Amino acid sequence: MDAANSKFVTYPVTSQRWPDLAALFETPGPRGGRQDTANCWCAVWRWPMRSPESNKEALRSLVHGGEHTGLLAYRDDQPVEWVSVAPREQFARLLRTSQFKPKDEDTGGFVISCFAVDRTTHGHGIGRALVDATVRYALDAGATAVEAYPGEPTDYKGKLDWFLDYGFEATRTVGKRTIVRFTP
Repeated sequence: MDAANSKFVTYPVTSQRWPDLAALFETPGPRGGRQDTANCWCAVWRWPMRSPESNKEALRSLVHGGEHTGLLAYRDDQPVEWVSVAPREQFARLLRTSQFKPKDEDTGGFVISCFAVDRTTHGHGIGRALVDATVRYALDAGATAVEAYPGEPTDYKGKLDWFLDYGFEATRTVGKRTIVRFTP
């Protein structure tokens, strides 16, 4: 994180951090902040929607299997934000959707698919800082490019200006979303 956000630290989600992710998603109110996180578990692009418990178990399996799933941001040792980032191949529904299907044969791309934000962090620059941390994480993991699909401010995909300010390029617009791509 940059100096302005030094009170926040990020870590990849691992089996040891799974309880923190579950707590962020399941705690209503200020922590957790989003009503849908305990239903979706960032499953919308990974697999067909199932019950909340099935989505939770599927994400838990990825985490405990050592797969790339995302980052958690902490403030004062408490998880306050999540970003889903993983290899594109992990998002089966995304790959099957013609509008979002990659326009190239790049098999090394990572996708930023979702943010879950503790409302108490709004306005503190954590979203922008998470984009930076997420891109660095993906590149360190071998990503050849990073894509994201920001749209409406309330749809969990991040804000377009976070990505453009970082250096992502808008490649096309699909409905309410802009497909952005960062290539080092």
